[in-house]
Amino acid sequence: MPSQVVLALCFGSLTYGYVFSILTTRFGQPGFFSYLHLTQDPSDADPHAYTNEILGAISGLFSAGGFFGSLFMGWLSESRGRKIALIVACVVSIVENALKAGFDNVAMFLVARFIAGWGAGMLFDRFRNLVVLMMYPQA
Repeated sequence: MPSQVVLALCFGSLTYGYVFSILTTRFGQPGFFSYLHLTQDPSDADPHAYTNEILGAISGLFSAGGFFGSLFMGWLSESRGRKIALIVACVVSIVENALKAGFDNVAMFLVARFIAGWGAGMLFDRFRNLVVLMMYPQA
């Protein structure tokens, strides 16, 4: 198997892992909290509880999007073909990156994280299957 194919197939896992883990570095940065009007001060009981709810929603929506994206990818691959499904997954990932780059408020960021999970789940599902299809025994 050509090394370019192996490299391309590795991007599915890389994409999912990067998108899933990159936000954890933002959770400790004061600029992230101030931009979303969240607090890091645990002495403010109500705003701090709201901050914890938002942080939980950010992680949970990504995981939910990944779940539904994987399910959708299976159906799309069977109904429209693998090539079209992979193109759709790439387009979804491009859209979610644009949304995350230009988000203006918490709701838009939460929607972007769900779409990010959807796209990452689609890519992870498809690339994993492509690895299995491409790694056939050689005589």
